[in-house]
Amino acid sequence: MDAAAFYAALRELEFDLEQLQQLSDQSLEFEQELLQLYLKDLPPQLTALQQAVSHEDWQQVEQIAHYIKGASASIGAINLSRLAGILEQQASQPVSQPASQPASQPASQLELVRQLFDEFERLQQRLLPLVQPVGQTGG
Repeated sequence: MDAAAFYAALRELEFDLEQLQQLSDQSLEFEQELLQLYLKDLPPQLTALQQAVSHEDWQQVEQIAHYIKGASASIGAINLSRLAGILEQQASQPVSQPASQPASQPASQLELVRQLFDEFERLQQRLLPLVQPVGQTGG
């Protein structure tokens, strides 16, 4: 693994390298393991989040968004953490509108979930080739 390429990719993805390196005690191998686990763990969370939003289960949305925010922040994935934080905050604030007006919260929440998916896909496409264990190929 080329450390320079790895860190260049993380900078390009606007990672908080200081946070990741502090968590890993500056071990490149451990950083790669952490990112592997993150990339494996997040898709089911994003799927559950999407389902909770479509069912307007705001308590579940808030819980999952909180998890994603924390997991993302802990490894330095700033953009995902920020988006999840916004979603968590919105989900914690119930919408109170007259019945004659359609609620804008579900549309706004779905847009944030789309942004989370897009950002995660961007991370995954860029990082997955860099964090694959030696001798392992995708597939």
